[in-house]
Amino acid sequence: MKTKLVEQAQETAALIKILALGDRQVEEGKVQSVVSVFQRLRERGTKGRIAAP
Repeated sequence: MKTKLVEQAQETAALIKILALGDRQVEEGKVQSVVSVFQRLRERGTKGRIAAP
């Protein structure tokens, strides 16, 4: 029982770190729109494997 609580606490801490990293990346402008990502993928020759947004 105690082990499960420790694991849950570790998972929660990991999720909080991921959220904090995402927030920091948004603040620093290190994000791209979905449209631009799909456009780049199409330009790389993946057309036909990825549906247009």
